[in-house]
Amino acid sequence: MATLDAVGSSRRAISSIWRALERRVANPVFRRLLRSRCHWLVSRRLLVLSYVATRSGKRYTFPVSYRSVDGHPTVLTPRSATNWWKNFRDPHECVLHLRGRELPATGEVVGDDERDAITSAYLESSRLIRLVFGSHEIEADRTDDTSPRLVPVRFRLETDVVS
Repeated sequence: MATLDAVGSSRRAISSIWRALERRVANPVFRRLLRSRCHWLVSRRLLVLSYVATRSGKRYTFPVSYRSVDGHPTVLTPRSATNWWKNFRDPHECVLHLRGRELPATGEVVGDDERDAITSAYLESSRLIRLVFGSHEIEADRTDDTSPRLVPVRFRLETDVVS
């Protein structure tokens, strides 16, 4: 039993180190790069999301990986590892820095009726995405009948710039 506790403790430590590196190094670097003239190096798969939180009123700005699904930038995020998506359970205004442009958008968590199809399309878009999120069946991703492991958030833009 002590061995399992040590493994769990090690995983939590690695996870917290990874999150700290992401927050302090990767996010600032990619935020700056995506807003620069050199955005083209990474903007095909990354965008900067900026929104004001519904409860706190605090502005959050960070890079996220996206894919175009049905012509809309769509982000897939792990339910348990992030909580920013909760601000988009209802339609919520935001700004996307997408392919060198700052664009107003409205984001919303994809409803139950479309979730599995959009999640499947997203996972099929890249081998790396399948490795990160897992390539097993969507139904197996569910921890219970109503709670998917992955949460897709779709952003609707005023102009069509995603291809």
